[in-house]
Amino acid sequence: MLTSKWLWKLKKHKQPFIKLNISKAPGGCLFCCIYLADIYFMAKTRITYFILIITTIILGLLSRHFKFLPLFIGDILWATMVYFIMRFLFIVKPVKFNVIAALIFCFAIEFSQLYKAPWINELRHTLFGRLVLGEGFLWSDLLCYVIGVGIGVGLEKILFNHQPDRH
Repeated sequence: MLTSKWLWKLKKHKQPFIKLNISKAPGGCLFCCIYLADIYFMAKTRITYFILIITTIILGLLSRHFKFLPLFIGDILWATMVYFIMRFLFIVKPVKFNVIAALIFCFAIEFSQLYKAPWINELRHTLFGRLVLGEGFLWSDLLCYVIGVGIGVGLEKILFNHQPDRH
């Protein structure tokens, strides 16, 4: 039986539990319990990231709706959403990996706005194209992306007991 003491140890473990050394586990069936507990915690965290992604999308869309909010708020929220998507996809990777991946993705999208082929400009004139690809390159957007990813890391530390590398 998996006791609350073992559950506490599982929550504090920073690596996937499938890699846990069997010799450290008291009994063979406990290893199966540890593996199942890992799936439970991972699913719970992925659900949390999914909720954060949806919430950030809604806030980003609302930031474009209310004209009194500066436009850079949407850019910050977009980068925060990209960070949460990276955490959702690469949940067992360290925070540093996800920060770098999110920034590379955001910067690549921003620099792609310098490419002005007719087909991509037509795509940028659609709602999807405007929201995902943007319309024009701005150096200030790069700073907004760094701030947005930083906000994502900060929220993650607050939500996950100051241990964002947990999963």
